[in-house]
Amino acid sequence: MKFKILMMLLFVSSNTFAVERFYRAEENQILIQGSYFIRQMNIDYKSKYSVLDLDDKLSSNAVFVEGEYGLTSDLAVGVQLNSQQNNSSRGIGDYRFNVKWQYESLFTEASYFYSHEKLDEDNVTSGGNSFSLTVGYVFDNNLGLRLTHTPEYDYEFKDDETDYVSGVRTQYEAFYEFDYDKNLYGVALGYTTSKSNKEDGEPNGFDSKYVTLVGYSNIKYMSLEFIPSVTYFSFVDIDSDATYDSFTILDLTLSARYRF
Repeated sequence: MKFKILMMLLFVSSNTFAVERFYRAEENQILIQGSYFIRQMNIDYKSKYSVLDLDDKLSSNAVFVEGEYGLTSDLAVGVQLNSQQNNSSRGIGDYRFNVKWQYESLFTEASYFYSHEKLDEDNVTSGGNSFSLTVGYVFDNNLGLRLTHTPEYDYEFKDDETDYVSGVRTQYEAFYEFDYDKNLYGVALGYTTSKSNKEDGEPNGFDSKYVTLVGYSNIKYMSLEFIPSVTYFSFVDIDSDATYDSFTILDLTLSARYRF
C-alpha cells in the first residue's frame, strides 16, 4: 500500500514532457538522425608491461544513421545502422532495433542488437545477438534517473569452436537538463559495472567498473536539431592483476536530427 501511494505521488509531481536523454518520434512522426562519433582511449600500462611496446593510445570512429516512427503519443519504433573503423578493422556494425515507450514521466526503451556475421579481426560486429532494457524517470525539476541492463550473451569468432560469453553490464545514471535561449543543455553522471567475459565457461579477463561524465545539448536551427555531446570514462577499482594502472576514454559525438 505504501508503495502504491509513493508511485501516485511521484506521477502527480512529475513532468509529462520528453527530454533529450529519452528522445523519440511523436505520434505519426518520422524522425531521422545522423551521427558522427570519435573515441580516444588512453591506457597507462604497468611498468612491467612496457617492454611489450603496447599501444597506449587507441582510437575509433563511426557513423550512425537511425530512423524512428511514432506509432502513438507514447510509443515509437526504430532501427539504427552504423559504419565503424577500429584501428585496422572497419565495416558495418550490429543492427539495432528499438522500441520506446513513455507513460507520464516513466520512460522505457528495449533494444535488440543483431550481429550479421561472426567476429574476426577484419570486421566490427559483436559476433552475437544481444538485448538491453533501459528504464528511466524524470522529475518536475528536470532531474532524471536512468538504468540500462544488458544480460550476458553468446558470441562467436569465425573458424573457432570455443564457447564465448559476454558478461552482464549494468549502467546507472543521473542527469539534469535545462533550457536556455530556446535550446536545451544537459549534464549526466553515470556508474557502470561489467562482468568479465567467459571462454569455455572460465573467466577471460576481469570485472570492470567505471564512472562517466557527459555534457550535451540540443540546439535548434530552422527545422533541424543539432546535438553535440562529450563523454568522459574513467575506470575505477581496477583489478590488481590488470595490465594497466589507469584507463580513460573520451567520446565526441555530433548528431543532426530532422522530424517530419
